[in-house]
Amino acid sequence: MTITAGEIDAARSTDLRREVLRPHWAPGTPMHGDDLADAVHIGAVDGDTVVGACVLQPAPYPHGDEPGAWQLRGMATAEGRRGEGIGAVVLDAAVEAVRARDGQFLWCKAREVAVAFYERNGFTVGSPRYVEPQTGLPHHDMYRRLA
Repeated sequence: MTITAGEIDAARSTDLRREVLRPHWAPGTPMHGDDLADAVHIGAVDGDTVVGACVLQPAPYPHGDEPGAWQLRGMATAEGRRGEGIGAVVLDAAVEAVRARDGQFLWCKAREVAVAFYERNGFTVGSPRYVEPQTGLPHHDMYRRLA
């Protein structure tokens, strides 16, 4: 497996993010961040196929004033490719992209089933469990200091 990760055009990862995170949405429906000028799209690519992705955007952390805060959203790995380390490769590229923009703090709304993954990759739980209204799934806010 030769996976590379870095910044990509939003359109390259929209279908993957929608299939993984919002499978009930109709094909062709844009995903969050696709239309934001300040969003940074990260993709892990195997050959010509995007197999992992996320979206980054500058956004205040909801649990305190953190300078240089960026939110990680839309973290997705292709079905059948989970467990190969693709998510970690995406996160590494995301951290580098935020650092390159002088970001100091990265946070996300992590599905409860993904908390251990984020912890293995340097994130800390920053909120009690809550149900995210858009998905109806349990989440925790998590963060990683980059400075």
